[in-house]
Amino acid sequence: MTRAVVALLASGLWAQVRGQTLWREPVELRMLLLAASGSEPSFAAARAVLDQMGTPYDAVVLGKGDPLPSLEESGVGRYQGIILSTGNLGICDPDCRSALSKQGWDELDRYAVRYGVRTLSYYTFPEARYGLEAVGNLPASAAETEVRVLAEGESLFPYLRTERPVKVRHAFTWLAKLARESKEAATPILKIGEDVGGVIYRAPDGRESLAVTMDQSPVLEHSALLSYGLVRWVARGVFLGYRRAYLNPQVDDLFLANEQFDGTQEACVPKQLTLTAILNPNSPCPRLRIVETDLDFLAAWQDEWNRHPQLGRLKISLAYNGFGTNEANDPLVLAAQRYADRFYWINHTYNHKNLDCYTAEGNGCRGANAEEATVEIVSNLKRAAELGLTADPRSVVTPGISGLRNQEFLRAAADRGVEYLVSDTSQREYEPRLPNSAIRSPLEPRILLIPRRATGLFYNASRPEVGAVGSETDEYNLLFGPAGILKLNGLPFFEVDQTYDDIVERESDTLLACLLRGEIYPTMFHQGNLNQHAAGASLMTDVLDAALRKFVARVKLPVESRTQSEVGAILAGRLKTAEVKVKAVWRPEQGVKLETDSEVEVWVTGACGEECEEYAADKQWRLRLKGGEPVTAWPR
Repeated sequence: MTRAVVALLASGLWAQVRGQTLWREPVELRMLLLAASGSEPSFAAARAVLDQMGTPYDAVVLGKGDPLPSLEESGVGRYQGIILSTGNLGICDPDCRSALSKQGWDELDRYAVRYGVRTLSYYTFPEARYGLEAVGNLPASAAETEVRVLAEGESLFPYLRTERPVKVRHAFTWLAKLARESKEAATPILKIGEDVGGVIYRAPDGRESLAVTMDQSPVLEHSALLSYGLVRWVARGVFLGYRRAYLNPQVDDLFLANEQFDGTQEACVPKQLTLTAILNPNSPCPRLRIVETDLDFLAAWQDEWNRHPQLGRLKISLAYNGFGTNEANDPLVLAAQRYADRFYWINHTYNHKNLDCYTAEGNGCRGANAEEATVEIVSNLKRAAELGLTADPRSVVTPGISGLRNQEFLRAAADRGVEYLVSDTSQREYEPRLPNSAIRSPLEPRILLIPRRATGLFYNASRPEVGAVGSETDEYNLLFGPAGILKLNGLPFFEVDQTYDDIVERESDTLLACLLRGEIYPTMFHQGNLNQHAAGASLMTDVLDAALRKFVARVKLPVESRTQSEVGAILAGRLKTAEVKVKAVWRPEQGVKLETDSEVEVWVTGACGEECEEYAADKQWRLRLKGGEPVTAWPR
């Protein structure tokens, strides 16, 4: 098989015309995902990437008694692609066997031949079915392994910087060679040293399969790097859903002063992990409010990254409090006005008071009532307008993520046109059921709760040095170090104290993982994290710099920042799509027909209607599909 033919098969781009042939017969744009036991890490990895993309699929766990579903209905194939969590769907209970019977395998193969449907084996023991023979293995405990993308595989992964090997860690890996009888039909696309790690195989009956020999997991970097290209291949480049890289840093408490960690004062040392700030006017702790030059630096830092071809749409969101802007000729306020168009501005309430404990009452306190909530929201928007800052009227970041259980606040916010609040994903109740989706407030359905990721940069930290007021390193070790307050199964998180470089490395790896999997959720920082601890450096920019350098070294994808309301609208659309049945069927010479019973937002990759947006190597169409009004998309 020639390299050109393999590249054509791999990309799925058989022609650039409306009549382009993708499958042999009509098929529904939906994946079939088969697992043996359901506990396979590769099964979790496949589900994770499909969920992240918003691509519909049926998951079948054969070892738990799930039957193989019907593969066709009225001459239409029900699945555009087949994904196997493991190549042979092996299971031992206690006898080892395939969880799919021979009859089931025959049925899958006949279906693949008739409809021209591809098969992806997500984690594969090298065997003849995939044109491979085993020559060895590397255990999960082995040192880091380098996987090279060969020229024949570059069209599968157009977003990767293929000059850089993909690093595999913590994954059992089979080493393979091409089976002697399969050399003409099997083309390696991934190599581990001189051994095969991935192959495209065309069986004598015309079936196409792609097999990779390293295990997969939702938390492993090589899975994040390779999975999109693998799914894109099995879908022939046309599918419901999409993938983009997002970075949405939100900086809370602008114009206010945050109290600082101080290891010499007991009152300034936390007794537990506190991720968000609630201002205490009676606190004896030192305070820090960033200054004009810190905002100058942030604008210059953003400008510098915007000059990078992948980072032109990076834009920081600043969650501001109008209470801190009342001093005449305040240099920080004047700087904010100069940079009014350079950042996104989010309403963080006027006073930054705890909306769940707003006013003292008896021996306790009560939450903000409707009138007080309205004043907090409206006064802050009014102050932004007076300063020439264009604040997003449909979104609020509440102080300390308070108010989410305060029905009076939620109702007042919704009455004032607020649609989106952020939540805290470190609290289990605010982690949505599906990736890249959100949660409707159970107390006020007009409000959508946007998941927001906390970082390990604390609200009361502003410097890296050990022993300094506001020391990130000291507070991190106080919480997570060998004698730390917080434990994991009764044991410390780390056996040795962490350095600042260790913290930056770990936090940037976490952000990198979010970028690679296409997560759109905002990330939380605080204004003290913008303090320049050295010329041209702050805690936040140290972490973002490290994450972005890692990202652009691995992939070519553009990074986008969105306003909180834009994020909310995308998540609301994803949430509705998960609740509403959208049927998309491709037919030869007729394109993809999309239809639904109720209005819903749909993303399509690889096929477009009148509008089509390019993102990296993909064509994407974001459309609003109305109930009973079918729409046609044509492969591009």
